Amino acid sequence: SMIFYAGAGERLRITGSKVMIGTTNEGAVGAEQFTVAGSGNTGITIRAGTSSSSAIYMSDATSGAGEYAGYISYSHSANAMNFGTSGTQKMTIGATGAITAPTQPAFAAHKNGTSQDNLAVASDVAITFGTEDYDQGGNFASSTFTAPVTGKYQLNVSLRLDAIDSAASYYLIILNTSNRSYRYIFDPDFGQDNAYWSPIISVLADMDASDTASVIYYQGSGAAQTDISGIASYTYFTGFLAC
Repeated sequence: SMIFYAGAGERLRITGSKVMIGTTNEGAVGAEQFTVAGSGNTGITIRAGTSSSSAIYMSDATSGAGEYAGYISYSHSANAMNFGTSGTQKMTIGATGAITAPTQPAFAAHKNGTSQDNLAVASDVAITFGTEDYDQGGNFASSTFTAPVTGKYQLNVSLRLDAIDSAASYYLIILNTSNRSYRYIFDPDFGQDNAYWSPIISVLADMDASDTASVIYYQGSGAAQTDISGIASYTYFTGFLAC
C-alpha cells in the first residue's frame, strides 16, 4: 500500500488496484476500485470548458464503441444531461428540465381517409390503421402494436362509427391485448338510426414483452350497414411505454 498524509492525518491510500480518499475502507464489491468518503457532504467534481462536456463512461473495451458502452455526459453549452446505453444516447434532461427519450416505444396510427364500410354482423372485425404518424422503436405493423419490453403501456383508441343501426342489440369495441381485453359497449336504440357515434378507450395496460394490442369491432345483431370512418382526426390508435 501507498499512504499519503497531509496535515494531521491520512488523505489518500492506494492498495493494489484500489484508491481511497478520506477513508481506509473501500466501497462495496463491484465498485470498490475508487472510493471517496467524508463525514458530511461529499462529492467529485469534473470541470470542463463552457463549450465542452463533462462525462463518465462505462467501458468494456479498449477501443471502439465499447469504450463508451454506457455513459453520463453533461453538455455545458446546452446545459443538458445526456444518458447513453449500448453506445448511443437514449435520454436527455434539457436546460428547462424537459426529459426527452427518442427511442422510448411510442406510436400513433390512423386510417388516412380509408373507411371500412358495411361491417359484418355477429363477427369479430379487425379495425385497420393503415397510416403511421410515428413509430418510435418500430413496434407497430399490420394495425397491431407489439410490446418490445415488459411494462405498463398507455393505449388509446378512438373510432367514429357511421350509419348506426338502432335495431342492433349492441355494439362492442374491444382493445385486445395478450393479457386481457378492454371493452366499450353501447346500446344503439336511439329511436332512429344514428348518423354517427364515437367510442373511445383509454387504458394503462399491463403488457409482457412480445404481447400484442389490436382493435376489434363487434355488432350484436341488426343490419350490416355501419362504417368505420376513415377521417384521421376521428379514428386513430396511439400508445407509449409509460413505466
